[in-house]
Order: sequence, then structure tokens, then C-alpha cells
Amino acid sequence: MRARGGQPIAVAQVARPLDGVPVSSIQVGRCSARRSPGEAGQLWLMYVVGGEAIAADGAPRSRLSAGDLAIWPGDRAVSLHVPDSLHLLAMALPPERWAHLAGPAGEAPCLRIRHDSPIGPMLAGFFDGLGRQLPAIGDADGATAINMVQALVSRWLDGQRQHAAEPTRSRLLARVLDYADAHLGNADLTPKALAAAHGMSVRSLHLLFEREGLRVAQWIRDRRLERCRETLAQPDWQGRIIDLALQWGFNDPSHFSRAFRQRYGRAPRQARHSAGGTRWASR
Repeated sequence: MRARGGQPIAVAQVARPLDGVPVSSIQVGRCSARRSPGEAGQLWLMYVVGGEAIAADGAPRSRLSAGDLAIWPGDRAVSLHVPDSLHLLAMALPPERWAHLAGPAGEAPCLRIRHDSPIGPMLAGFFDGLGRQLPAIGDADGATAINMVQALVSRWLDGQRQHAAEPTRSRLLARVLDYADAHLGNADLTPKALAAAHGMSVRSLHLLFEREGLRVAQWIRDRRLERCRETLAQPDWQGRIIDLALQWGFNDPSHFSRAFRQRYGRAPRQARHSAGGTRWASR
């Protein structure tokens, strides 16, 4: 770490490898410093043991305080402004230690895990303990510690990716359900047709529904049955049951009758005769 003028900064440092991963406990006073790009493919982790700093890597600046964990690709330069003092625990994961944590494109994450995030207290306890034991930790325990770092970061990244994808999935599912609701009367509304209407594979459609505990074909069938039940519950309805079934996408009257009885515990004709305000729940 060097001052912006290029001069080295006086630091108090304890450094040693743990299972082949360089780990350093670094303490600096008030300064503005820049860490030059390191080896391509590395992933830098910097945990703030104490103090605070303003960090920037060309993106909007981030304020790092005690308990925060910052992660940067090693080939990026990082500037730090330390207003008072800063104690860091830093390590550089080589590509083989983190590449499996990245997304499909293999890009390194650039992020900050805050001390007040759900995983923050867990990280704080682990990294604070690691920093205290760094000079004396044995090789076997060092290997375990690095494995724990990978597991913690991997878990957090998975949660972030899932959280980021959730709004998109929710909006897509809402569009799919609205479309299906509007086309329930079409007997050709199948999972395959529904997937094609939204430019996705049938497998992707099933996964979209499964995340909400739903099954595509069952959801379509149940919505059609609900429409039929609502009509049969109207005391003044005078239509034919076979026409009602066809209206809501059931081409086989026998199949419709069996599905209705299974769903509501009575045949469609019985439901029609008891439409005088009686309530009955689905099974």
C-alpha cells in the first residue's frame, strides 16, 4: 500500500500464508493510499477490524467501518482514504479458490458486506477471531479457516443473486398468471403453449411455478374448476353443464366431472342443485 505520491506508508503488519492464501493483519494511521492492481484472477478480501476508511475503485465511493467486509477483483486498483486509523485483515484468494463462487460469466464480484447485514455478526466473529489467532494458527486450522471464508462468501453471494433475481421472477410469474387467467377458456392452453407464449422453455416455466410451490397444469385445471364452480353457485344460472365445461377448456365431460368431484367433494350437478347460498370448500 502506497501514498498517493508513491511513497510507502508506515504500517504495522503481521502476514503469513494460510493453506497457500496470503493473509495479513495491517494497521495504518491517517493517510490516503492506493493499492495497485495485483495478480489477474485474484480476489481480494478486506475485513475492517477497527477504524474506518473511504474506498473507491472507480465506482461510487463506499464507507467501510468496523465489521464490514469488502471484496474486489485483484486486478483492480483500490484507493483508500483513512481519516484517523484503520486496522484491516486482508487476504488474496487465487482463482482456483473463488472462481466457482462467481456467476455464469465467471466475473469477480465487487461488493461490500455490511456489519449490520444478516450475515454481518457471523463474519465479524469469524474474522475478529482469525485476526487474533493469525500469528499462532496451525496449518490444519489455517486450511479450515480458508475453507470457512469460501463457504461464508459463497453463501452470501448466493443469497444476493437470489434476492436480485426475485423481483424479475415475480414480475414474470405475474405476467404468466395473468395471461393464463385470460385464456382459461382455450382448451389448447397447456404448459407447452403457455411457455411458448412467453418465450421460455417448458422446463423454465415449471421452475418458475415450483419456486412458488405451484404446478403449471394443476394451477390451470384448478382455475378452470373455480370458474365453473362460481357459475354453478349462481341460483339463476340455467345453462347446461356440458357447455359450461367446454366454455372453460374441458373437452371431456367425464374428466371434468371427476376433477370437479375430486376438488370440491361433490359432482357438478349436485353443486348446481345446492346453489342456494351454501358454501363449500375445495379439497
